Amino acid sequence: MLSIYTKSGGKNGKHCWIGEVPTITAVSYTPVQLFEYMISRHFRAIPQALNSLQISQFTHLPSTSFLCLLDEAPTTLVGSHNLRISLTDGNRFDSLQGKAQNIVLALKNLNSRAAQEAENEEED
Repeated sequence: MLSIYTKSGGKNGKHCWIGEVPTITAVSYTPVQLFEYMISRHFRAIPQALNSLQISQFTHLPSTSFLCLLDEAPTTLVGSHNLRISLTDGNRFDSLQGKAQNIVLALKNLNSRAAQEAENEEED
């Protein structure tokens, strides 16, 4: 984690850097480097879309998007900035990734059913 920002001074307070927070709800956002999933437990530091420029991708991650921490520090692959996560963390990633796909499929089904029902109502 590069830094943590929090809002101070109430409703119109400014976001400022702090070294640590007592709870996750105290965090406004934190800048993080994004890694792109490759295969198995490997993640690339430079996303494929930015490969020709050889630049990493960063974002401000709001506290509502924090999901979990790794159990073990990832290892850097020799000769690159790519990472390999532990088997335990890889299993957790696979589980979460599978659930995300289920949510996307459920939303597609809901949307297709709603569209089909709208067509049936127009025909009647």
